[in-house]
Amino acid sequence: MVLWASAFPAITVAVAGLGPAGLSVVRLSVASLALALAAPVLKVRRPRWRDLPLIALCGLAGMTAYQLLLNLGERVVPPGTASLLVATAPVFAGVLAACFLGERQSARQWAGSAVALAGTAVIAASHGLAFGTASLVVLAAAVVQAIYHAGSKPLLARYTAFEVTAYAMWAGTVFLLPWSGVAAGAVSRAPAGALGAAVFLGVAPSALGFALWAYALGRMNVGRATVSLYLVPAVAIVVSLVWLGQVPSLLVLGGGVVTLAGVALAVRRPARRAAPATATASSRVSAMCADDMETGGPPPVLHDFEPRVTVDLEPVDAVTVTTLMDNVTDVFMPDQGPARRPEPPGGRRPVATMEGGEAFEALLAEHGFSALVTVTKNGTKHRILFDTGVSPDGMVENMRRLQIDPSEIEAIVCSHGHFDHTTGLDGLIRRLGTVNLPVLIHPQFWRRRRVLLPGREPREIPSTSRRALAGAGFEVIEEEQPSFLFDRSVLVTGEVPRTTGYEPGFPPQQAWLKDAWEPDPLVLDDQALIVDIRDKGLLVITGCGHAGVVNICRYARRLAKDRPLYAVMGGFHLNGPIFEPLIPRVLDDLGALAPQVIVPAHCTGWRAQHAIGARFGEAFIPNTVGTRFEL
Repeated sequence: MVLWASAFPAITVAVAGLGPAGLSVVRLSVASLALALAAPVLKVRRPRWRDLPLIALCGLAGMTAYQLLLNLGERVVPPGTASLLVATAPVFAGVLAACFLGERQSARQWAGSAVALAGTAVIAASHGLAFGTASLVVLAAAVVQAIYHAGSKPLLARYTAFEVTAYAMWAGTVFLLPWSGVAAGAVSRAPAGALGAAVFLGVAPSALGFALWAYALGRMNVGRATVSLYLVPAVAIVVSLVWLGQVPSLLVLGGGVVTLAGVALAVRRPARRAAPATATASSRVSAMCADDMETGGPPPVLHDFEPRVTVDLEPVDAVTVTTLMDNVTDVFMPDQGPARRPEPPGGRRPVATMEGGEAFEALLAEHGFSALVTVTKNGTKHRILFDTGVSPDGMVENMRRLQIDPSEIEAIVCSHGHFDHTTGLDGLIRRLGTVNLPVLIHPQFWRRRRVLLPGREPREIPSTSRRALAGAGFEVIEEEQPSFLFDRSVLVTGEVPRTTGYEPGFPPQQAWLKDAWEPDPLVLDDQALIVDIRDKGLLVITGCGHAGVVNICRYARRLAKDRPLYAVMGGFHLNGPIFEPLIPRVLDDLGALAPQVIVPAHCTGWRAQHAIGARFGEAFIPNTVGTRFEL
């Protein structure tokens, strides 16, 4: 924010010597050169052909048009005033995000937008100008900046923050080539101070500032990310006062207060109701999804909220889910419905105790879960890795034995932070080398946790290292709200409301919060994957299902505008004495949703598996490692 705030007084210095067009060309050329020099080091990939139109739009709006309009406006409008007008960009970004990204805007947010726009009118009036001159030009710069914010968000699901910045900057520079002759003449006549300010603008606010902004935007929705832009005007006024000696008038400050009050109203987050369970298991429990837990019954749970986005999930033509890791492997399991079992082991490995010195190379089963999800839409396939299993090498070894190329993975979604769903990231890193992939997680994914076992010493659960993932090259995207992948084809639920009142989360869990261990039973980082299959309905994939499989499926329909539930698969977390008493009620509520395919896996437990088979008949399909579900 400091970098962007410093741009406004720097523009005032540079535009006087270079002119609006000349400054735009010099600034973007310097930024493009800086990004090009860093690109080989950061291993920037070539963008996909299908993304070029959106990249061109981001470059044209956020770089070319924004620079020209802002530079033109700042020939008359002081930098502090200009920064306040540009601060309305979040309002326009919110409108665009609501229209094109499915981010719902509440009545309070629209009211705040109206107040913010009234503040910009006060600022314009302070300048003695109508909304048809310089103030309107700067306001137009805010609009095109908002287009850039909303347009770059989908790209950040497929590319790194640096890549999105570089693509847009290079595209914007290309669009400025018609003004290159004007820029050459302006450079030859410009004073050293103007040239220095232009170089500063290219390196700091443009190259570095936009890269840092993209990094932040990739980790939250557009509405939340743009909150930080409201700090720019105040900082810009201070910088202008120090650098240029420009003192803002009382009317400008008053308009700024109104504007900031409006945007504060627009982005204020509603309070969420939560009544977390505090009861713990009364006897022996295991650390993760075990079968020997005892309790007098699940604690009451309530955690409900309204998602801040409106989801417009687009249907896909087909989905294939390949189980890369689960608790069970079975070479004799037959095909059933959409389930295609793996071929019998064909590879061989050396074994000294066998005649001939070798044996079949079978698939591995472990207490963990991982699935490769391949979605097909309009002839294009996308591959998502959902969870990675409990051991460093089990998942990637199964991929090798199934002849699946891990380099084709385009994104990773972690259902939650427990190690039986995340440890396989280590093996994936070693298999791929530098990993340039987005990883979608909930912000509480990183929590340090333990399991409190009555009568025994507490047992801490291994947690994933933030530094290790960043060092490996992962683009970690933290989001508690629903988020899209691949042009609205795949939806990650984010945090799931707990509305059934009887699905307890993971009662024995505690988290290290505020320098002490505190109850953390709800596992709020638990999230699921949703795909809408054309002419069929919703596919819901869970990891452990700590949020409760009924809660998750109901929330999926709530997000997807009551589309029918077609298939649900993954861990349902119904094993052990805490959860087994819930099985009849869970199956009643699940039956009311009428799924046609049910694939319980991982921590569902054998009693629940048998009950599901008896209740749902052919809709129940047992899972095994290597099974490919063609949906």
